[in-house]
Amino acid sequence: MILYKYCDEKGIDLLQNTRIKVANLSDINDPFEFLPQMNDEFDEFRKALAALYEYQKANYRILSLSKAECNIIMWGHYSNKHKGILFKIDTDKIRKEVEGENPFVEVTYSRKRPKIDLKNLMSGENQQLVQSLRLLTYTKYEGWRYEEEGRAIIKYDHKENYDYLDIPANSILEVILGMNATSELESLTRDILSQARFHHVKLKKAEVDKEHYSLIYREITVDIA
Repeated sequence: MILYKYCDEKGIDLLQNTRIKVANLSDINDPFEFLPQMNDEFDEFRKALAALYEYQKANYRILSLSKAECNIIMWGHYSNKHKGILFKIDTDKIRKEVEGENPFVEVTYSRKRPKIDLKNLMSGENQQLVQSLRLLTYTKYEGWRYEEEGRAIIKYDHKENYDYLDIPANSILEVILGMNATSELESLTRDILSQARFHHVKLKKAEVDKEHYSLIYREITVDIA
């Protein structure tokens, strides 16, 4: 699966260290994240949900990417007003680093919050907890639909501070600089991509389309070291 990562200028770290930022549930910017429908047994439900929330924070991280190749709203929101970077990523190349045969799941967008069975939450069975976790993780409010998000749940390695996921260099297919990216960022990106491990990567820069509310990606030549 081909997915995209919109980043601000600090996203150059993805190239420099071949790693991608993953999120703890407490880092997510949506207040409705991981919030199911409430039922009449509110107190018991709240306790069970709190336990599931803590279970997720302690054991998993979330990797969020997008199907959107050229979304001017995403560029504005996540790339510091078009000053950042967009990465085209082959998720099949990082599949072994995350859980499951097909770990990247397209988020479902809905007006209704997901419904969770209280009995499942209180059963204490790990399988039931994981099922509830996945339903909550892959469901978001329909207002976020423009993000076309693809997510992966990543098992947390308690042996280290797990804020990043290491990825192979060959998983990075293209690097697109925002139309307002500085010359310094472009120069640094060129230098990194001149390394042998990145010879397969295309470098492009966004420009404003002359007719439409859209962007054009122009390829930039990189001198090979």
